[in-house]
Amino acid sequence: MAKSKKTNKLIKSLNHIKLDLANIGKPNKLNELGDAYIFVVQSYIDYIFENDLKKVSGYDDLPEIPFELSERYKRCAWQQAAGIMKSFYANNYQNTRQCQCNPNSRFKNENL
Repeated sequence: MAKSKKTNKLIKSLNHIKLDLANIGKPNKLNELGDAYIFVVQSYIDYIFENDLKKVSGYDDLPEIPFELSERYKRCAWQQAAGIMKSFYANNYQNTRQCQCNPNSRFKNENL
């Protein structure tokens, strides 16, 4: 009795699926999500600057700033902001604010 050979293939990415073939709503929603995510990361960086947190960790508790993103996205944004700030302080940069969020953004948080 011969055994059949079974191969388990793992698909790492689907490069052949293009977003231009998706319906119009999907790319628009992804662009909105990207804008909101960037705003949250920038807000967390501003929070770290304003509170002069030199030893920030990506696993610290999230600041109580209300955003429309899920907790998972907020955690990822916090970890990214913490990594940016660790690099910033490791390179001995001064604590000066270089950029501002777009004041016309619909994601502007009035509490900041």
